[in-house]
Amino acid sequence: MDELDPIAERGYEMAEVFAFAPAEFEMKPWKMSWESPCWVIADVILFPRTAAAREKFFLNLSMPHKVDAFARLNWEDQLWKAFSARIDHVCGPHANAWWPELMNCYQKLKEGLKKTETIFQEPFRFAGRREFVTVDLATILKEEAENLSVYLAVEKGSYCEYVFLRIHSSLPFFGDKPRCLWFEKRLPDSLHKEDVLPWMVATIRRLPKMYQPPDVDLWTKRLLSFEPQLSQPLTGADKPWVEKPDLVLVLGPTTKVGYRSLTHFERRDISHIIRQNDIVTIEGKERYGWRDGTMEIDRTFYLLSFDRAAAERVERRILSGERVHFGLDADVLGMVCRSGHVIHSMNVPVETVRRLCVERGLTFDRWAAHGTS
Repeated sequence: MDELDPIAERGYEMAEVFAFAPAEFEMKPWKMSWESPCWVIADVILFPRTAAAREKFFLNLSMPHKVDAFARLNWEDQLWKAFSARIDHVCGPHANAWWPELMNCYQKLKEGLKKTETIFQEPFRFAGRREFVTVDLATILKEEAENLSVYLAVEKGSYCEYVFLRIHSSLPFFGDKPRCLWFEKRLPDSLHKEDVLPWMVATIRRLPKMYQPPDVDLWTKRLLSFEPQLSQPLTGADKPWVEKPDLVLVLGPTTKVGYRSLTHFERRDISHIIRQNDIVTIEGKERYGWRDGTMEIDRTFYLLSFDRAAAERVERRILSGERVHFGLDADVLGMVCRSGHVIHSMNVPVETVRRLCVERGLTFDRWAAHGTS
């Protein structure tokens, strides 16, 4: 959900509004409106009445409340969540006067949400989630990308929130029987922002060749049109080290982001990067955020390249920040990840794993090294 508040955008805080008596404004719940791709906007407009209020705010103030039209959480609960966050700011000498006025607006907004026919002007109309036909990915990809909404949505679960990729026919609709198609897929919990586009491409590439669209870029560009924050910088070469993009190690092919284990290194947590012949060694700490703090896990990766020239290319791309994801590809033949006494490897001979990871005086049990293959 976009948390930007037009009042704050104009340089005002809610406390500044509540410093005035409600009688100094005309409060009017506005008609519902639509904001692509999925938002029903329930507005309250404040019209300054007195000279003091007009001098302070000059223009009318809008208090929008966004409701995800297709979320599993019902509209009324979503409205209350958005509205209650606003009334939490009620304070000052006029607080007792503001409460009944705001609650009156809330009741009107709640009634307005039931009138879905007012969202669009005729002949266009709104269609709720139940009117959509759920299809699989192969079917939705047969449609024209520009006719669909492709974006991320947060859904409330029993214990936490989950992120979904949604692809569906775009509103508004025309006619009594519009073509309403719906596809959604939950994102893996391990994904970070920089992983979403590669994951979407990997998801499409998992389909049989005959069901893949001829141009996958059209679909990633459509997602970026709704989620521009997912765009990745073309290069980080001109940025200081700590400002370069995070480094993501894929324990498997780089074409399978989201379907293989991922390790995310913030640049500040990388202790060293060393290239020796055809091997690039990366050592650092991976951070996991929790409600009560952050957990750090030490990890060491060994990227085994095809030859010395390939290792130089890998090292250069890591140091410059021109690439984010590294794993098995045209330059990297095999890789090893060591975390404490646990070792994971791919396409690496056992003797090489022993040489890189096992300290003198210790034994190495191939099968006890979890994930070694």
